Amino acid sequence: MQGHAGIPAPGDSTGMLDLKTALQLCSENYPAIKARKALQKAAVYDIAAEKMNYLPQLIVQDQYLFASTNNVPGAAYSNNGTAISVTGGTRAEPVYQGVWTSFATMLVDWKFFNFGKVKAGIAVTESALQKTKAELDNEVFQQQVKVADAYLLLIALKQFMHTQEQNLERANAFRSAIMANTLNGLRPGADSSLANAEVAKAKLSLLQAEQDERTQQVRLAQLIGQSQPIQEIDTAGLTNGIPPTLPMQETLDTSKAPLLRYYRSLVDLQASRARAVKRSVFPSLSLLSAGWTRGSGIDNMNGHLNSNLWEGVRPRIWNYMAGVAFRWNILSVPQVRKQYHSALQQQSYNSYLLEEAVLKSNAELSSARLRLATALEQVKEAPLQYEAALQAYNQSDARYKSGLSTLPELYQALYTLNRAAADQLTAYNNVWRALLMEAGAAGDLSIFTSRIGN
Repeated sequence: MQGHAGIPAPGDSTGMLDLKTALQLCSENYPAIKARKALQKAAVYDIAAEKMNYLPQLIVQDQYLFASTNNVPGAAYSNNGTAISVTGGTRAEPVYQGVWTSFATMLVDWKFFNFGKVKAGIAVTESALQKTKAELDNEVFQQQVKVADAYLLLIALKQFMHTQEQNLERANAFRSAIMANTLNGLRPGADSSLANAEVAKAKLSLLQAEQDERTQQVRLAQLIGQSQPIQEIDTAGLTNGIPPTLPMQETLDTSKAPLLRYYRSLVDLQASRARAVKRSVFPSLSLLSAGWTRGSGIDNMNGHLNSNLWEGVRPRIWNYMAGVAFRWNILSVPQVRKQYHSALQQQSYNSYLLEEAVLKSNAELSSARLRLATALEQVKEAPLQYEAALQAYNQSDARYKSGLSTLPELYQALYTLNRAAADQLTAYNNVWRALLMEAGAAGDLSIFTSRIGN
């Protein structure tokens, strides 16, 4: 069974996931990103639906009824269409004989001029589309930053586990030598007990490192939308080396950062909504045309009732209508004015959120650059620390073998060496994570990915 490109299939120990593939996979597979893509497609349909408001309404209806036709003179209110219209003639006595009637209509209502209300509505949906695009870009960017950070952390944990394996190997080698010397009476028995304790401590440290690594493998898999843990990753160019030096971005370009573009899209969307609300107060001009036909079981001449189905439903009269209608809800003006001012306040709210996001991004960018500069200085010092610790360990080992120092002193030197090795690996990893932090704050992941070898 073959896995996705760059991802080992279950049971495949040869596959290796590189960072660039991981970034691509997360943008394709992560459920939250798929959800944003679905919203973007929905926004496209919303624009198409809003443009349909340019088209006229075409309403067709046809009805066939069997009813009595008693009536009395006087006015009646339809009560929003819930009252039933009665069109029969007035009689001295009610007649409850039912007759068939039919009524068919076709109405065309085209709002051919509405002072830009439809155009403003389309502008709202187009702004909503831009907002969903910015939201998707930001979701992809933030997820890729998380994936890259998890990838780098997994590298660090793998390296730390390797140092713990080396530490356990040294502890076992010491114990074997000390046990032989103890059995021969060359070393006190306390040294063998201390050696056993040190081996047990090394095993516990290795077990914890293995657990941390496996936990991070699961987390990385989850971030790229995969259920199986990541077994192997490509660490080429990301270990024991620092990124190639490239010019740093002097200022934050708010037009490119996905998070800032998202906040700006919120401002633009609310501005479009405010314009649409303002336009809604204007009237509309409509072209109207209609045609209708009616059938009835009541004779026009003598009022005779005929309950025959065909005589009642066949069309007997035809009518048409054409004209222009002017519609304006004058009393809506105060309400629309309040809604417009509310929309402007919402726009101001989003503008302030954008300002806050810019301030935070600038602060994060400055912090990232400070962290990167510190990490680069640490990289210079870490090898010196390791070389000094290695020299101290070699000297302590020679002194112990010559009987000039105790075993606890030797183990202290070994602990210092182990710590220095871990610090050196961490220093290199911190440079890459600081560079990623700068890319995340600047909203430009290429600041980080351009330093990764192909």
